[in-house]
Amino acid sequence: MKRILQILCLLIISNLSYAKDFKYDSVMGCGPTKPTLDKPREDDRNYFYIHQSRNGDFVIWYNNYQYPSFTELEYFHLWIQNGARTSAKLTKINDTLKYELITKYTNDKTSTIRTLMIDGSSMSFISKIYGFKPTLGICWIEDLK
Repeated sequence: MKRILQILCLLIISNLSYAKDFKYDSVMGCGPTKPTLDKPREDDRNYFYIHQSRNGDFVIWYNNYQYPSFTELEYFHLWIQNGARTSAKLTKINDTLKYELITKYTNDKTSTIRTLMIDGSSMSFISKIYGFKPTLGICWIEDLK
């Protein structure tokens, strides 16, 4: 009986500290221009970085938040960053990838969904959030070597 309790406690503790080990195989960047050493990113609100794994999971980095497809990620409310829970969804329509970046703010209980549509043939994108002007730009594949 004592051994069963030890095993049960070990299982409970290991489940509490479980974090998915996400490993990406490719990264696609999207923004107004491709950043270089001579011309770095000017504003993180204009750039998306999609980290893709072989099993279909992905994490999008946008505006200093991560948007995972496989879980809801929680951020504390800080002086420099709003508290939020973030996640993402993907819909494929022919050669177009439609991502939905979902943000649930913890301080005022509001939610937003930013749509990111990427045309795979032209490597261009449009991003839109309800009530704001859309942003347009180009996409590129990052060299991970």
